[in-house]
Parts: sequence; structure tokens; C-alpha cells
Amino acid sequence: YELAANYALFDTDYAIYNRSVCLGLIGKSSDKVKLLQQLEENYKQSAYYDDALQDLAVHYKNANQAALAIAYYDKLLLFANDELKAKVNLSKGMTYFNANSIDNAIASFLIVVNEYAKTTYFKEALAGLQAAYVSIAKVDEYLNIVNTLPQVSISRAEQDSLTYNTAFMKF
Repeated sequence: YELAANYALFDTDYAIYNRSVCLGLIGKSSDKVKLLQQLEENYKQSAYYDDALQDLAVHYKNANQAALAIAYYDKLLLFANDELKAKVNLSKGMTYFNANSIDNAIASFLIVVNEYAKTTYFKEALAGLQAAYVSIAKVDEYLNIVNTLPQVSISRAEQDSLTYNTAFMKF
């Protein structure tokens, strides 16, 4: 891939992206990031542009650099389809949650729950929303939201258990 990228005759973006993947597999993260940034800066029309943004966001999320991860997720949202928007908002929510930015996490999870309920990311966003509200001991707010969702049903016993467990953890 390096030779193909260096010769730059055709499909240079393909070579750069796949080389970055290979570098990631062998643990050369800084080289991988440089290639992904090169792809981001020089190949905005590439079919691999969104993959590069997503890989950069994941890299920074895993490196505990939430602000950079969020910035790349936001760039990705500008042109993503609905399925990808749901995935990106879920990832943003998890990134915010891990950075202890609970209000932002809740906002991101709510985007998925309210706007992308028919995607495969709905249930994960709902679980993230629950974890976020439990972490700030606001289970009633979570239950109010969930009770408005026709596709979700929580029994009274489950609600009581959630409330009890949250109180137990906080006190």
C-alpha cells in the first residue's frame, strides 16, 4: 500500500486508507493517525473520507481525548445517512458518558432514541440513557422518557428495582 500511495497513479485514497488500517493492526497508531489526517485533508471526495473520520474519532475516543473524538464525530454527522447518524450519536453519547459529561451524553442518546428508533442502535442508546440517568440518580426522568416511547415497555417491578438500585448505589 505504501508503494501504491507513493506512486499516486490511481486509487491513492484506497492505498492510504488501507495502509492506515494495517498500521493500526500492528500497533503503529501515530503513523495510522497521520495517514488518516492526510486522507481527511487531501481527499474530501473520497469514498474513504467518512471511514477516515470515523477511525480518527474512535482513535481519539480510545486515547481518552474526548474533545477530539467529538470533533471528528461532528464532522462525520455533516454528511452521514440515518444509520450512520444513529451510530455516530450513540458513539458521541458513550464518549461524553466516559468523559463524565452526563448532560451531553443524555442529549446524544436522546437523539438516537427520538430520531432513529428504527435503527439497530436504538436499544444501545436506551441502555446508555438509562446508565446516564442512573449515574446522576435521576431515574424518574429516565422513566418519564421511556414511558412516552410506544416501542418500550418497563414493568412496575422493573421500575421499582431500577429506583431501588439507584438509591442503593448513591447512598
